[in-house]
Amino acid sequence: MYDALPFMAWLDFKGDAKAMKNTQKDLDYIMQTWLDEHRAKADQMRGDAINNTRDFLDVLVMMEKTGQFSSAIKDIDTTIKALALTQLVAGVDSMANTMVWVLALLLDNPEMLAKAQIELDTNVGKDRLVEESDIPNLKYLQALLKETLRMYPVGPLLVPHEAMEDCHVAGYFVPRGTGLFINAWTIQRDPNVWAEPDTIFAGAISNHQCGHGRKGPSYELLPFGSQDDRAPGRVGPALQVMHLTLARILQAFELKTRSNVGVDLEECSEYRSP
Repeated sequence: MYDALPFMAWLDFKGDAKAMKNTQKDLDYIMQTWLDEHRAKADQMRGDAINNTRDFLDVLVMMEKTGQFSSAIKDIDTTIKALALTQLVAGVDSMANTMVWVLALLLDNPEMLAKAQIELDTNVGKDRLVEESDIPNLKYLQALLKETLRMYPVGPLLVPHEAMEDCHVAGYFVPRGTGLFINAWTIQRDPNVWAEPDTIFAGAISNHQCGHGRKGPSYELLPFGSQDDRAPGRVGPALQVMHLTLARILQAFELKTRSNVGVDLEECSEYRSP
């Protein structure tokens, strides 16, 4: 109703606006508490001690103390809280959705599941938990995660772009101001690039030797966007945590479906891939 009759938005019949404002206040309180704690820690610690225990908020606090923020920023607290909250929010749902997909795909492909677990047993063993330092040796596990992101990107449509000037692309005239959505789902299923693009894990290892779309010549795999518009949580909390989480799940649990029935992998039509 509010979209059709914007002048009635102030009535807030369902209480959505009030709920969002209350949530924003709660989040701001939590972030401010964390920020104050990290500032207090920075005041107490010096030299190597703080360098060895730094997290993302510590880095932002040190940037503030060393004057690395632009002088145009008037409210440092709001800036730091916004940056930290973006990192948290941008990664959480993406990681959760991707983990659901990769586990579902492995359950539906038991031979792939077995191969990943054998790789873990070979490189890590069964006497200790896999650590982040082990991940570079788990090539097949990395390929499985990339293949999941290729087949089922969390954001099938990337951040909208707009032409800054008139231009010609592949024989088409694109006037300035033209809006453009990049269809990552289609790009990542291009038969000219991917062998059997609609088949899960087909040639996963060889195909995923290409880049992630990260500031390089390869743009075949773009689950997090590319260049400066890529998702804020992608390299830090997203990929690193997903690799370790998947490895520990596969190491600690024997996964199988009830009565060995396959998993329903039917997709739905949404802007985001649930």
